[in-house]
Amino acid sequence: MVKYYDEHRFNGDNVGDLAKIILTGDTLERWHRETEAFVDMMIAQMDITEKSVLLDYGAGIGRIARELIRKTGCSVIGVDTSSDMLREAFAYVAHPNFTAMSLEKYQQRVKEGAVKVDGAYSIWVLQHCDFEPAYQTILRSLPQGAPFFIANTVQRCVPVTPRGWADDGINIQERLRKDFQLTHDATKDLERILPEDHHNRVFCEFMCKI
Repeated sequence: MVKYYDEHRFNGDNVGDLAKIILTGDTLERWHRETEAFVDMMIAQMDITEKSVLLDYGAGIGRIARELIRKTGCSVIGVDTSSDMLREAFAYVAHPNFTAMSLEKYQQRVKEGAVKVDGAYSIWVLQHCDFEPAYQTILRSLPQGAPFFIANTVQRCVPVTPRGWADDGINIQERLRKDFQLTHDATKDLERILPEDHHNRVFCEFMCKI
């Protein structure tokens, strides 16, 4: 982890501000197009039903959770390190099948055996966060054979003070291969809906825990 991690980079006063943070200032058109594409891919590849319970790691304001619940009736547990994101998530999703909590609270519930999930996803998150606690939390949540979906930049983009982003050298894809088996590479599908300058900088994969 880089030395001067900026934990305040993901704070905002309202949904509009937080949406811009989630897509690093990109357009609302991308927000809607990307959300629909991710949700449809996940439903097709992860066999999500109304009985499914999913972990949304780095849930933000719950844009993916809201659409998954609307289309499948599944349940989603959203986890985020930003109290501002969590605050807005409850109002944005506004559904009894959604709950959200801090990383610390979720880790404690996993330790107590109080959480059982059928699958997990993490979208534009592991590139930015304190990787090891995040990764271990996802790994410990999932039973053997459970599906996991990730969309991420190839290189790490860690927010640092006073400004900017840093690559701390962690190879996320390499780490994933130690604990997960790739089931479907959707990177080309993702590139079709992303701005051209994102091509060759991202990966989008479905896998299952070994």
